[in-house]
Amino acid sequence: MAPGVSHGQRWLTAGVKKQSRVAPCKEEREKNQVAATSSSTPSDKELMALTLGQMQGFSSWPSTSMSLLLAASRLCWHRRGDSLSASAKEPEVFVILTGHVMQFETSPNGIRLRWALRGPRQILGFSSMLSIEESRREHVANDDVVAIHIAGRPFLELLDGDPVRWKDIGRMLVQQERDQIDTLLGQIVGGLSARLASTIKQLAALHGTRPAGESAIHLQLTQKDLAGLLRVSRQSVNKELIGLEAAGVIALKLNAIVILDESALGKITRSFPSSENPKYEKEIKNSIGDIALMENFLRMNPAFAPWSREAMNQLLASSTIGRHSPGFVFSTDLCAAGHSFLVISGEAMITHTSQAGEQFNMMMVGPGIFVGVAQIFGGTSHAVLSLVAHSDVMAIHIPTSLIVELLDRKSALWKDMVLMSVRQSAVQVNMVSTQIAGSLRQRAAATIERLAALYGTRAKGESSIRLQVSQATLAAMLQANRQAAHRVLKAIAASGAISLEYKTIAIRDLDALKSYAVEAECEA
Repeated sequence: MAPGVSHGQRWLTAGVKKQSRVAPCKEEREKNQVAATSSSTPSDKELMALTLGQMQGFSSWPSTSMSLLLAASRLCWHRRGDSLSASAKEPEVFVILTGHVMQFETSPNGIRLRWALRGPRQILGFSSMLSIEESRREHVANDDVVAIHIAGRPFLELLDGDPVRWKDIGRMLVQQERDQIDTLLGQIVGGLSARLASTIKQLAALHGTRPAGESAIHLQLTQKDLAGLLRVSRQSVNKELIGLEAAGVIALKLNAIVILDESALGKITRSFPSSENPKYEKEIKNSIGDIALMENFLRMNPAFAPWSREAMNQLLASSTIGRHSPGFVFSTDLCAAGHSFLVISGEAMITHTSQAGEQFNMMMVGPGIFVGVAQIFGGTSHAVLSLVAHSDVMAIHIPTSLIVELLDRKSALWKDMVLMSVRQSAVQVNMVSTQIAGSLRQRAAATIERLAALYGTRAKGESSIRLQVSQATLAAMLQANRQAAHRVLKAIAASGAISLEYKTIAIRDLDALKSYAVEAECEA
């Protein structure tokens, strides 16, 4: 960086660099430096204050608190490919001013995945401050990026200084989580045409720009990055994109996609409810014992442990306890704002149904897992997410709108909800990355090992771990046909690492199973 030129001043000329990868000539550099040092150029602090002030999580902060936040912040310019956290000595959070960042996740078998594209006025890196073992996350500049780096410890101290700040940050983070859920579903479920259209549509809604006087939306994204998000070859993506361009849905530009017909794109991505008729159970009125049971398990969850007696009573008065047999669909509106669920016992499966009727078992959730609160914050997806009992399940059904209303009344409660949600999200991302990264043999072994760690049981006197999951269910989690999954499971079983039983997998040699999860050889 030229002497005397601030990061904020560099940001003002970053648009030139984004439009052309050719270095400016000497005359242009001198001209830019003169313009950058002009007295009318805003300072780094002014740019940071302007950006943060436009964000939901910071807009209500008083000037004194904002000054303290800015004192703990710095503005940095990153070239494409730079890691935002490479120079950090302590945990930091990041807010993007301009440009985009690719979020990478490293699966348990060591494979690095492009996970999400993040853009301006999004807050990143919150999980890194919580020392979450399951979080293997990295943020890399996807083009020229200017970002605010906020020191983690002072940031948390400022949040603790006023409970309302936790409320504002919490709502913003939960909204971001909802957007990520919508985008992730589009990337991993269904045929390539549907996944491609869905991903373009979601990313355009989040990060697209509409130039003045134009109806089209411009999305800065290379075909290589799009292929990485969809886990297919660049050639496959290029073929699909050319088809969409020929149909007049999009136009292809250098490192960009222009959406010409949003309606046509939406028709390709739209999902429909499963044709399966769910079994319905008769509603049971809560007994005194049920109410006591609900409160006991809510208090065990860190998000609800600090709730006052008054708030807890209001929550219990509108909640019900459900006992569901295997296969029962006890929620078909996880993408709506209806109910949230806390699993007491047993395991449930979060299942997505694509437009073509394809089902993807996203993840298994067990005791202590709380799902659904992010859905009240809306979203752009028409995805269908169901919650299905995998075994005999007992779960608390809670109106989501009531949870948020009670959190808003006592802003301090948002802190524990945010911390619980961030930790739980890291575990879930870890689980999904296990299911989609690597060869089928790697994914099968890693998924069995991870599920066994979370939900496996060990009978008294036995050394093996038993996991109740059918081969059909496991195949759906791995997005593989049942025959291919069966061949891989038989090969792993032949080694003695596991044994296959009726709707159960027994882990005989955990170390051998882990070695299959990280091996690089081709599947059998």
